[in-house]
Amino acid sequence: AGKLMLLSVIVWHGTMVAFAASHSFYLSLSIQLLTGMAFSSTQVMMLTVVLRTTLPEFRGRIMGLRSMAIYSFTFGSMNSGAIAGAWGAPLAANINAAIGIALVGALALFTPKLRRA
Repeated sequence: AGKLMLLSVIVWHGTMVAFAASHSFYLSLSIQLLTGMAFSSTQVMMLTVVLRTTLPEFRGRIMGLRSMAIYSFTFGSMNSGAIAGAWGAPLAANINAAIGIALVGALALFTPKLRRA
């Protein structure tokens, strides 16, 4: 599940780059469908890894922390909106994608236990 999660994060952010470069409505719509599927896969795989690697007596607490982390997406979206307003939506999407891919790359590199989860 760990490798699938890493792959789905890369696909999710990769589709953001493709969406930013697209000038066709129907192509953009198709890319957004793939983006949503990759995002959903990421969330499912993340939860799977968390629950598989957490001791049963701590799962409730960990789920609470995960819920708090999901709520923080709003703050990232506000930052993306500010970047899009200042420099344009394609650049904001590319910055988000680059940061996401870099962070998941670092995570994969420095946490071998995650790859084996």
